[in-house]
Amino acid sequence: MDRSRTRLEDETVTDANGNERTPTMLAEISPIAVRPWTLNGISERMIVSHYENNYGGAVRTLNAVRRELAELDAGTAPYRLRTLKREEQSAMGSVALHELYFGNLGGEGNPGLGRLDWHEVPNQIAPLLEEHFGSVKMWRREFVGAAQALAGGSGWVLLAYSRRDKRFWNQIAADHTQCAVDAAPVLVLDMYEHAYYLDFGANAIAYIDTFFRNINLERGSVSRSPSDPKAGYGNALIRVAFAEQSRIAKRESIRSRWLMGSTMTQD
Repeated sequence: MDRSRTRLEDETVTDANGNERTPTMLAEISPIAVRPWTLNGISERMIVSHYENNYGGAVRTLNAVRRELAELDAGTAPYRLRTLKREEQSAMGSVALHELYFGNLGGEGNPGLGRLDWHEVPNQIAPLLEEHFGSVKMWRREFVGAAQALAGGSGWVLLAYSRRDKRFWNQIAADHTQCAVDAAPVLVLDMYEHAYYLDFGANAIAYIDTFFRNINLERGSVSRSPSDPKAGYGNALIRVAFAEQSRIAKRESIRSRWLMGSTMTQD
């Protein structure tokens, strides 16, 4: 978690008996990264409820678990530590994914973003989606298909960039702990029913379509820090795109120099 959104609960590192213990690192609720009243088809009531109850609840759960962890001693049963560490990981994932979800909203209801022929992505991004998925349309079809596969259930759908494989891919996470460890999430869709039931009931398909009408892939300036809630996470996709283009250009430059050197050696 970004250090700007955490704080130490206290400076003391010993308990009442003088034994060393871990200081409690508490998470803080980040300001909401979207103006709920600007969205098209997702009500302010839905966004506020999602932010306060589900995201806020994840932050409170994380802090409660961390307080319990800080109180453990050397005699704690291993199963108790194992359970709390799993709960901490789940809560951390929920906090981060919710912040990413709110961060990629804010397209202010751009009509047409929900069409199957949707192609309105920044110029820096479209070529990479075409390279890695065949076309922007094919990327969107797979992303939407993954979301529809979770309808009536729960989980997350992410467009992520794998640092290991150097490529974009769509991922399903059945819970808050299943995000790939080598991947940078750049577009996140919450498919838990709490994200849409107030507006759409059980109609997850309508919610997915509405989500695409409200994403913003160019939010904020490229110079913003990823930890800045005003930056948006589509902006992270632009940064990844620039990094990928730079990597490709560097690779081609090295290859050209190597070929030039080989030619000179042969001469």
